[in-house]
Amino acid sequence: MNMGNTNYTFSIDGMTCSSCVVRVENAIRSINGVIDVSVNLANHSANVITSNDTIYDSINDKIKKIGYNSILIEDDYKLESAANNHL
Repeated sequence: MNMGNTNYTFSIDGMTCSSCVVRVENAIRSINGVIDVSVNLANHSANVITSNDTIYDSINDKIKKIGYNSILIEDDYKLESAANNHL
């Protein structure tokens, strides 16, 4: 991951097939600032790399707009905070 990029992991509820995966990936990719997205049907998650940290709401809204529920389960800030707390 490059400096300045933010990595998010979302839990996505409602995906049942590979078409759902493609639909979610395409929806997230259409958001300005998204660099890469990988959706996993088996664990109902999406990993998203963005060029800035201000588009979380856009990603979440886009997922909900196409009919799925999503919850942010991990991001770079949570990981950084956890690492700093253990120093």
